[in-house]
Amino acid sequence: MGRTSFPIRTQGQVKGQPSTELAAQIQHDHSDAVSKLSCELKEEVFDELFSLLSITSGYPLF
Repeated sequence: MGRTSFPIRTQGQVKGQPSTELAAQIQHDHSDAVSKLSCELKEEVFDELFSLLSITSGYPLF
């Protein structure tokens, strides 16, 4: 009884992409996502900060 051979896929390769290209794409996507979240978080923090400052000072700051 003969053994059936299957093509070997090296670790890190998906759909023919070399692992370095895949890693670069993942790193790029990750840095974009982190940058976007960072900007959104900064906006929320500043909105809350100005809101609290205007409440405690009694004067609207904007």
